[in-house]
Amino acid sequence: MKRSILVVISILLILVWGGMSVYQMERDYLPPINNTTMMISLLADHYQADQVKAGFKINLFLS
Repeated sequence: MKRSILVVISILLILVWGGMSVYQMERDYLPPINNTTMMISLLADHYQADQVKAGFKINLFLS
């Protein structure tokens, strides 16, 4: 009984420590994401680039 409680507490401490480390790493090393631009890549064999752009603009604004 005491051993299982010790194991559970140890696992919880490791998980909390890992979560805190991930939060600190994200805060220190990753830049903030403030970009609202969406990039779409596709392969359209029979269309010109302008036709594809026009089709996406219409579909995105209608949905």
